[in-house]
Amino acid sequence: FLFLTYLFFYRATKNNLDFTLPIIFFFYYIFLRIFISNDISVPQKIIGFVVPIILCGHYILAVLQYFALIPNFHSYFPVGSTFGNPDMLGAYISVLLPFCFARSKMKILHFLLLSFGIILLLIIQARTALLSTGITFIIYIFIEKKISLKQFLLSSIGSFMGLILLILWNPTSVSGRFFIWIVSGKMLIEKPQGWGLYAFQKDYMISQIEFIENFPLLASRFNIDIVYSPFNEFLNVGGRLGIIGLILYILFIGSILIIGYKEKSIFIYPLIAFIIISLFYFSFKITPLIVMILLFSVLAINKSQYSTVAIIKKNNKAIGILFIMLFMAILMALNYNSYDTWKKAIITRKDINLSDSLFLKSYKTLSGNGMFLYSYSDFYTVKEIFLIV
Repeated sequence: FLFLTYLFFYRATKNNLDFTLPIIFFFYYIFLRIFISNDISVPQKIIGFVVPIILCGHYILAVLQYFALIPNFHSYFPVGSTFGNPDMLGAYISVLLPFCFARSKMKILHFLLLSFGIILLLIIQARTALLSTGITFIIYIFIEKKISLKQFLLSSIGSFMGLILLILWNPTSVSGRFFIWIVSGKMLIEKPQGWGLYAFQKDYMISQIEFIENFPLLASRFNIDIVYSPFNEFLNVGGRLGIIGLILYILFIGSILIIGYKEKSIFIYPLIAFIIISLFYFSFKITPLIVMILLFSVLAINKSQYSTVAIIKKNNKAIGILFIMLFMAILMALNYNSYDTWKKAIITRKDINLSDSLFLKSYKTLSGNGMFLYSYSDFYTVKEIFLIV
């Protein structure tokens, strides 16, 4: 139902490069639900083996970037590993760190990985990732009954004090986030049926201006900046897909957490970390993180007796998997074709007739993409000048 709600807003967007990815994510999720059997011991062992390697790889790259031995992929930040952006790196690491304290084997290695991860998050000032790691750890030790209720409450108070310290670390940024959430919440109340997939790119700034005009005294208390994201994926879903979409999303992640908790799955802890990050950051834009979270979601529930997809018999399982893989491949091929045609249109600008035909061909699937329209407009400006000359 969440997928159908998305498709309702997806129709006629004509921006395949930006908005086909969630469709691929949906079929990837269904593929995993069919492919992964109830016995998750093998993928669990593989993940337990791979996670330390991934963490070590990012740690090494971050250290090399910190000492300027290799450049970062982002010109504004010195450290970001393969992500470039330190906040994206922090979000990715914080989702993997729960495996360091939720696994009983190789305790010394996991302790070192966890310790170095926290130090790295402090260095790159990934406050959301630090908060996510701390809260997830407290929830873990409470669920696993390693502490009593009283100790849990004391730990929660300690976490609250830690949150205050994180706020004092950069109060300007926190003030800006609060303001963004207020305006985004106002948008959700004003249009509960949803603003559409371009909600925050097209409508947020207008709503922000209106809010400042209507409540100048309140707005003056916050740090105000130009942004195109609510920095909260729940507000993001609600703003784009409306109240219905938000409720469906909460039901989806809530059901996974409940089933995973009943099955005592360790995969609920990276999911909890992801949810906390989603409250303060635009985690949906980190594609490797979403791919990983969908895998963990399936592993958290596939062991249970509940079934959220149609039951496919063993003799039809291969056909179902093949069909989904084929459909995903077609979607990706169409996306690549749109991008490649656009790229060729820009490269061949000296051949005006060829470039014009390529732009026209791309227009059918990319007319809703702002960057495409900008390049198309720029081409026509150059074309007009050339014809005049």
